[in-house]
Amino acid sequence: MEAVYYAARANLQRLLRQHPNWTRPQLGQATGMSVNWVDKWKKRLLNAPKDDEQVLCGLSRAPHHPRPLCHSLGVAVLICDPHHPQQNGFVERYHCTLNQECLLRYRPKTLDEVRQVTEAFATHYNWQRPHQGIACGNRPPRVAFLICPLCPRFPTSSTPMPGSPASTGSMWCDG
Repeated sequence: MEAVYYAARANLQRLLRQHPNWTRPQLGQATGMSVNWVDKWKKRLLNAPKDDEQVLCGLSRAPHHPRPLCHSLGVAVLICDPHHPQQNGFVERYHCTLNQECLLRYRPKTLDEVRQVTEAFATHYNWQRPHQGIACGNRPPRVAFLICPLCPRFPTSSTPMPGSPASTGSMWCDG
């Protein structure tokens, strides 16, 4: 199914180059997709660098991807396939719970309300809400694991790995 989406995004990219004055409905009809889909992907495609193949895969949603930095530090970045929530079950489960127990319940209307209810929910989720996972033993995660292992400090500098963007003279910026 992802191949179909890739082809539709590539077709939209081609149409945007060939027919820059086409309207949203014309682009939707030409790609066989909805106007909302055209709006979303037109924005992403036009904001992405010209040669960015990752945007066609749906990977470059964030304007500044950490992949080059991670690569220069020797850290492998594993990205889950789009539309495969089973590959990242912990995050998907949290998002489902956040949606069902917080957002659909309180229905915040403004960005400030969203921040307030999600902050309160995160505290409740981590410190009060029992988790049925084997590791937590029906206790909240921060109660089950009072002492969390410390993550190593992020390096202030690094030596680029051979073949990394930094070692080849390529640069990336932060905004």
